[in-house]
Amino acid sequence: MKSAAIALQIFGPAGVAVWLFWSGGYTPAAAQRLTTLHAFGQRDGAVPGGKLVRSSDGILHGTAYRGGLHERGTLYKLDTRNRFSVLHAFGADRDAPSNPVGLVPDSVGNLYGSTYYGGPSDAGAVFKFSAGGVLSILHTFGGAGGIYPGAGVVLDGKGTLFGVASYEGSSGHGTLFKIEKGVFQALHNFTGKGGAIPQGNLAAAPDGTLYGTTSGGGTGAGTIFRWNPSGRFETLHTFNVQDGSGPIAGLSLDSRGNLYGTTSFGGRFGLGTVFKLSPAGRLTTLHAFRGSDGREPSAGVTRAPDGTLYGTTAAGGAHSQGTIYRIAANGSFRVLHAFDGKDGARPRADLLLVAPGTLYGTTSSGADSGNGTVFRLKL
Repeated sequence: MKSAAIALQIFGPAGVAVWLFWSGGYTPAAAQRLTTLHAFGQRDGAVPGGKLVRSSDGILHGTAYRGGLHERGTLYKLDTRNRFSVLHAFGADRDAPSNPVGLVPDSVGNLYGSTYYGGPSDAGAVFKFSAGGVLSILHTFGGAGGIYPGAGVVLDGKGTLFGVASYEGSSGHGTLFKIEKGVFQALHNFTGKGGAIPQGNLAAAPDGTLYGTTSGGGTGAGTIFRWNPSGRFETLHTFNVQDGSGPIAGLSLDSRGNLYGTTSFGGRFGLGTVFKLSPAGRLTTLHAFRGSDGREPSAGVTRAPDGTLYGTTAAGGAHSQGTIYRIAANGSFRVLHAFDGKDGARPRADLLLVAPGTLYGTTSSGADSGNGTVFRLKL
């Protein structure tokens, strides 16, 4: 049961074989400079995932899904001198939260996140890690409200947390939930027809509207959905394989209401896509991956103020170990870096863009120990 759930969360939608490798070559137009800031060694974590977060003083925080003292993940920081510290090792006892999948900060230095496993039912938890270094459990999952919250949480201006659980709920296909003032509430139960198995992080609009994806449901290829604060849930788009399949990442939202995201499979070449969904509901494929330029994008896209999109693919590229790519506002696509295994492999988390032109991210494997890396790419 556990191994199947882990494979689904990390490697893609159920029933789809995602470790597909392409052996052709591709040379980017001009390689950017990538620096490995930290290579994980198992004891300090392994399989880093979830988008890095950066405080105003430049310190990076992140999570590793596995490894650590109890082999069930870590929460770590990397300071401006690239000094790495483990702040918390998950899974200290049977009911402890374990296998973290992402972080979100508040304005006073606290960090919030979710774990895929742990708790009395071993079905996941939402936690708070205080600025003082104390971890507290805000909710544990067990069935009715969903299980396996594999996408982290988002935080609104009032301190309310929102997230998704990938399975169970009243229909068995996952839930959309909130935690407000310590009280958990399932806001929506996915039905299958309107979406199933949500795995991507939510995007929140200023008015409190939430946008997200489901990796299954609809016609079987996944959906894009919207939930507004009045409680209305809408399916905005149903994928049909030709325009993409299996969106396991979240969405980016621009000021005009356009949504940007990725599908891990489908599209013209069957290897995944980058898409845009307009407020009117029109989906445009911005790029269909061929293999030489990457394949299986498991992360969403990060949007710069000028409209440029940055993202990663978990496989493909010149060395079949994944890529970092850019799509300019005019639609032109470019591979910025192709991982070779020694500098990391299989990047699966969203990138962090820091002005004036630096990307931070993680790879889920690779480097000498094979446990993944934290990297920086100068643009």
